[in-house]
Amino acid sequence: MVEHRHYFHLWEWHHSYLETIASEPDAAVYHVAYLASVPMAVLPLRSSTMRQGGCRLRILESPYHKHMPLCDIICDPDPEHSDILERMVHHLRYSLRNTWDAILLRGLLAESSAACRWWAALPGPRIQIARGRCDSLHYANHGEMLANISRKFRNNLRYARNRLAKLPEARFEIVRDPALLPAAFAHFIRVEASGWKGESGTVSAIGLHPQLCAFYEKLASCFGATGKCQINLLMLGDECIAGQFWLRLDGTLYMLKTGYAQHQAHISPGHMLLEECIRQSSSETNPIHCWNLNNRVKWLDPWKPSYEAVCDLWIFNRTPHGLAMYGWASVIRVLRSIYRNLKSCRPCQVPSGS
Repeated sequence: MVEHRHYFHLWEWHHSYLETIASEPDAAVYHVAYLASVPMAVLPLRSSTMRQGGCRLRILESPYHKHMPLCDIICDPDPEHSDILERMVHHLRYSLRNTWDAILLRGLLAESSAACRWWAALPGPRIQIARGRCDSLHYANHGEMLANISRKFRNNLRYARNRLAKLPEARFEIVRDPALLPAAFAHFIRVEASGWKGESGTVSAIGLHPQLCAFYEKLASCFGATGKCQINLLMLGDECIAGQFWLRLDGTLYMLKTGYAQHQAHISPGHMLLEECIRQSSSETNPIHCWNLNNRVKWLDPWKPSYEAVCDLWIFNRTPHGLAMYGWASVIRVLRSIYRNLKSCRPCQVPSGS
């Protein structure tokens, strides 16, 4: 998958998941397709159950966690392989027979996911559901980035840059050295928990949840060993006032998490750190030209990111519960479509005096 892969295709990603945040690691089912003795595709799944429409469904779903928003079949999406997913689903239908009611592939990138490219050819009942979007920034260099954003936002960045320049202890650190990543990660964890994600806010900070902390530590260790993890910091003396956790692969940086010190919001530390990241990484020997934000991050809208739709794919088995769920889901889709159409209709204007 050299030309088509993302971080969630790599073994380091799945290994980190299974070692830390997987609720039931033994429920993992990695379905492999071979050509002779050569593996051609891997479909990462886990067995679970859920209730939908009054039915208890036995599900084979892609590994999922709110900190794992994207997934895919691991296979080169070349047209010559376009029947592999169809063959794998066919094999699951007949090898596992009545042990599952539906396959749920979550977080598929609508344009680049192999599963999305091939889903229309799948046999039997299936439904594709829109889920959200994945934002990205694409620039050749820092100058192109400045030319893309609005004049007002360019001015805001310049004002923040000037305020930051008046702080003699301010410095940027971009860390990829495996030996330095643990210390950088400790800074990142502290600053990410210092604001609204901390104990006085949503309590969603990574550092407040041991399993999540272990997950990101494992990512830093596994990806960092081959130079694929990068932690960016904006330091003010010994204090970290902004941090970003990135994974680096094939000319793209993927931002998994970010945090900043709210008491320093007047210097826009998150924007300053992202701008410096773009400036430095686009001018390296092996430059970065895409900064993937992993989902939609509203505070980054002024950067005018492009986006790709994200969807979920349901593939139903021909079991009583599977077919019942397919019928129920189809009805819900029709009702939602009718509701959206009615909501978008404007009431007719009756002329006065008629």
